[in-house]
Amino acid sequence: MKRGPSQQEQASQNKRQKEGSMDGAAAPAVSADREHLMLVKVLQLAQQPAQKLSVANVGEFLDGEANRIAGERSLEDAVMFLAAGWRRSEEGGVVPSTWDGIAPLQEAVLTASLALLLGASS
Repeated sequence: MKRGPSQQEQASQNKRQKEGSMDGAAAPAVSADREHLMLVKVLQLAQQPAQKLSVANVGEFLDGEANRIAGERSLEDAVMFLAAGWRRSEEGGVVPSTWDGIAPLQEAVLTASLALLLGASS
């Protein structure tokens, strides 16, 4: 006896169809807004950044923000800011584990923290 798709499978199919039916012009704008919201959520920024964050520019933002925090407070606070962003990117409740921005964000955090520590040691 063959069964039809379960409710969960049907909901997944409907979601994929809706996402696939979005026109090409609206998709990048929605994607950029979603990316910005995800990054702000992960980094827990006190105030909105001057420019919209994206996976492409998050490395520059993290470098600047970590250097600002290190200058205003301490190197430890700057490293803790970066570490908190990394930790929150891995938590299941903060961003979806399937979000494509996790790996690039973690790479940017790693690069920014290494640059910060190398600058402090010289």
